[in-house]
Amino acid sequence: MRGYSFMRCIGRLKPGITMQQAQATMPALEQGYRAQHPETADCTWTSVLVSATEDVTGDLRPAFVTLLIAVGAVLMIACSNVANLLLVRFSGRRREIALRMALGANRRNVVRLFVLESATLSVIAGIIGLCLALWIVDLVPKIAGDNVPLEGGIKLHWAVLVFTLLLSLLTGLSMGCYPAWQSSRADLIEGLKESNRTMSASRGQHRFRRGLVSVQVALSMVLLAAAAMLASSFVRLSNQETGFRSDHVWAAGIGLPAGRYPDPASRARFAQRLVEEVQASPGVEVAATVDAVPLSGNYSQTPYARTDGNPLPVNQRPLGLTRSISPGYFRALRIPLLAGREFTERDAADGPLVVILSSSTAKRLFPNENPLGKQLLFGVDNGNGLVAEVVGVVGDVRSRELAKTNDVEFYRPWPQ
Repeated sequence: MRGYSFMRCIGRLKPGITMQQAQATMPALEQGYRAQHPETADCTWTSVLVSATEDVTGDLRPAFVTLLIAVGAVLMIACSNVANLLLVRFSGRRREIALRMALGANRRNVVRLFVLESATLSVIAGIIGLCLALWIVDLVPKIAGDNVPLEGGIKLHWAVLVFTLLLSLLTGLSMGCYPAWQSSRADLIEGLKESNRTMSASRGQHRFRRGLVSVQVALSMVLLAAAAMLASSFVRLSNQETGFRSDHVWAAGIGLPAGRYPDPASRARFAQRLVEEVQASPGVEVAATVDAVPLSGNYSQTPYARTDGNPLPVNQRPLGLTRSISPGYFRALRIPLLAGREFTERDAADGPLVVILSSSTAKRLFPNENPLGKQLLFGVDNGNGLVAEVVGVVGDVRSRELAKTNDVEFYRPWPQ
């Protein structure tokens, strides 16, 4: 497989070997390979070692950390609110507290009683929350559809359930202790004299409640600011020009078994027949094939160079995004043709090799020149790549990421 710039390998780590240890060995392996095979080593690529889960789902850790921080902030707001409510509630029960203490109950017994009430409410709230979570978990795969890989479904882990219940209990204890202790410190004689209408909190309780309100307001402002920034980013990305139109476009992926379609010619015949049948279907305006639709996360890259001058060795050439398409692809996605022509049926496997460039690619490779008729080297075939002629220029498309355009992008005929 020497000379190929890309290969996906899978392996199982030995017991006791961590992913970090395996990743640390990759630079030495790359340097050793480049030293042994300098003529075929591709210096533009580096090895990336990830777990199988991360390879399928991507790096979701930053998103989940952000979500966890937001949930923690909401929990703190809720805790502050509950503590404030409990303090008000216990302040309104000063007469009851004074009466209990007058009948022989000590402060510890009073605090224990009210903390038990708070803990009971917290456990009940935690159980209700868990029931809602179990119900919502079943809805997540239906809502996510194919946008999130959820092979085998998702479920709540027992450790998460235990943690949630313990957190609910801890929240009740922590939020109930201080209000109960403050309420039990009230003057016994004054508490017995006060009526329900004249009961008021002490100066310390007022300060504590004002502090809780300040915490709630501060955390709420942080969450509102973060939500506003997230909404602004979403709106900006939603209005981002992609270079193509996806409305009224249907896309489907088809896998071709190697046993039945062993060579490019058989795959090209299948693609041609498929396009013809879809094109003949009622309501279809135009049909085409492509190896990967834009923004799908799938793409191919190949080394390239201009034929004039002194092209760099294949292993030192830059990589460009390439898409294999059939005639009609640009019309299907409403990608504008800026110069030259689109691919036709004449661009077959046995015909002259041709290529269409994106607008930014044409400006980068042929500044102040007419790119039509120019020739480029592609791939690693024949040790130096294949020569293809530029026959057209189309508008730029955000193929890989919505946040940025591709610097270099080529379109090749499917049969070639």
